[in-house]
Amino acid sequence: MIRLIDVSEWNGYLADPSHPQIDWATAQQSGLFQGAIVRLGYGTHYVDHDVAYNVTTCRKLGIPLAFYLYAVPSGDPAASAQAHAATVTNILNPLGGIRAHDMAVVLDLEVVVPGWTPDDYHTFWTTWRSAMQAAVTPDFPFWLYSYLNFAQTHLLADPPQWIAKYSSTPPSIPYLGWQYTDQFSVPGIPTAVDASWFDPSVIQRCAPAAPPVQWSVGSSAVGWSFPAPTEANYQGWAQSVDQPATQPQFHSTSGYYKLSWMPSGTHQVVLTFFYAGYPPQVVRSPSVTVGPPVPAPTTTVNTQALIQALDATQQAQATAIQALAQAQTALNTAITTLQQAQADQGGTR
Repeated sequence: MIRLIDVSEWNGYLADPSHPQIDWATAQQSGLFQGAIVRLGYGTHYVDHDVAYNVTTCRKLGIPLAFYLYAVPSGDPAASAQAHAATVTNILNPLGGIRAHDMAVVLDLEVVVPGWTPDDYHTFWTTWRSAMQAAVTPDFPFWLYSYLNFAQTHLLADPPQWIAKYSSTPPSIPYLGWQYTDQFSVPGIPTAVDASWFDPSVIQRCAPAAPPVQWSVGSSAVGWSFPAPTEANYQGWAQSVDQPATQPQFHSTSGYYKLSWMPSGTHQVVLTFFYAGYPPQVVRSPSVTVGPPVPAPTTTVNTQALIQALDATQQAQATAIQALAQAQTALNTAITTLQQAQADQGGTR
């Protein structure tokens, strides 16, 4: 089982005016919980004072998140449920909306409405859930929360997934989460908080995918960077398959990293990403060759053959010049003979 805590302005803004916000970094470092369920508001008109701070800070730190709305139903069950669903989206949309790796959205239903029957509560819950599925996605987790006695009295058709029973003995009905205390202490939170045991499956779907990696290769190093900004700050270490002792650390929000002083040869680098309490994720580089620049291929010259070829070329040139001179002499002789013949013909005429 994993422990989740649920918080509201009563654990921050309304708890201690001199320290009006939860120190989430200190709380996370305690390792006492694996995720947080943050209150959005109360009914359809009251927004929790700390919700924006709690949501944005937990997301920045990579703390798995769920959200709950304390329901104050009244009047027509279906109409009241629609108003409560709109309240959830109106609060979360300015904070980035409901994200695929959030744990769940919870309807906290524990208010007795005069005149309502179990059927009315059933209509309220199922209408709210359908409205939320239409606003988000049908397969996103939506939970119902209540305390055991209320569930056994008013929620006969809809056993809550999250049950409050402050005891060392778990609830007698099936549950996904059991809120077992409201007196749990966490460093960084100025008051005691509610704590619950949950099945680990609730956060297994929550880990964001490992960020895309851009690889580069140098003469003695393999480098990597993260070209796209990531919401989650993954911590991790790197090693070469053939040099497992080399493990420089990195984080995924920015920067350029490399494994240096690698021997010449073919290598594969393995990056192991760690995020919050999720199982590590592994990204492998393609096989890359590291080493000095390859010199250009050299050609062995046969000097003797080159000299012989040059001599042959020069001899051919000399022969050609001699032949040309002989042809010129023959041409001059022919011209002289022709001129003499023309002169003789002129004299006889």
